[in-house]
Amino acid sequence: DYYRRTYPEAAVARTPDTGPSHRRSFHRASAAYTPKALVFIEINGAESAALCTVRALGPVISPNIVRYRNRLGGFVNLSQLTEVYGITEENFEEIAQQFFIDTTGIQKIDINFASANSLGKHPYISRSMAERIVRARNMKGGWNNLRELIDTDILLPDEAEKVSPYVVFR
Repeated sequence: DYYRRTYPEAAVARTPDTGPSHRRSFHRASAAYTPKALVFIEINGAESAALCTVRALGPVISPNIVRYRNRLGGFVNLSQLTEVYGITEENFEEIAQQFFIDTTGIQKIDINFASANSLGKHPYISRSMAERIVRARNMKGGWNNLRELIDTDILLPDEAEKVSPYVVFR
């Protein structure tokens, strides 16, 4: 039988009366799929390789998390993971339960000394917002708190709330 010699990995089912049936069943040896075990990782200290061990993450999304975390200065809330490119609502639900957050290492920006360029690199501060902050700071002489930025219409209250863990006033 030509088919059997050419494709030895294919098993041909035989019926007792008619010989080979038209239904062919392919049986190939394959490694059994074993899902990743659940892990529990501190997200602000984990490198990309450690993040790859998390169920529902892989070598594409893990570096995105590290890059975004570095731009942000660290995660203060797990819901910030939804802002990372490549994380969907479906895999967020699965990965969020595998992380915990240590906020003691959050990198803060001194709003009274930072340039508009460095402020504008933060994901929560737009370039135009950074320029307004620096321009008003130079005229005013410095900021004491976020309330002043809200009162001068530089930040909206929800923007100030998002930025608050990442700025200091020295």
